[in-house]
Amino acid sequence: MNKGVLYVVGGWGDLLIEDAFSDVQYAPIRDDGCPDAWRTNAARLNMPLYGHTMTVTLAAGRPSLVVLGGNAGQGNYFNNVQFAPLAPDRETGRFVFDTHQFAVPRWGQATVQYNNILYVLGGSQRGNGDYLNDVQFTVMGNQ
Repeated sequence: MNKGVLYVVGGWGDLLIEDAFSDVQYAPIRDDGCPDAWRTNAARLNMPLYGHTMTVTLAAGRPSLVVLGGNAGQGNYFNNVQFAPLAPDRETGRFVFDTHQFAVPRWGQATVQYNNILYVLGGSQRGNGDYLNDVQFTVMGNQ
């Protein structure tokens, strides 16, 4: 599944809270553990995000980059899951939304994977500034 590649997806800039990005950058990892030259992926996220989580897993039977939740700025929190298939050249295909969503929109969560199940843990909830202590999950690959 595209081993030896580091992906950076979206993120927050240094200007304002609205300075969120939708780009995908990647770099092959050299034998000494350092990233090689960074490249910008042609496909972008469906929306700019920060505070999301990302993993590589199987989706629709193919190795894919999966992005969960996040914040688009100005308190716009999300509970969606978007993914893009990974090509042998390390680029991704177009990002699409998965049919699965988790119950409460959030950002700043953690995501872990066991088998083909992605668990979304905690994070911050919009509105009353509460932190979440729940566990949500989504099963990838059944699209």
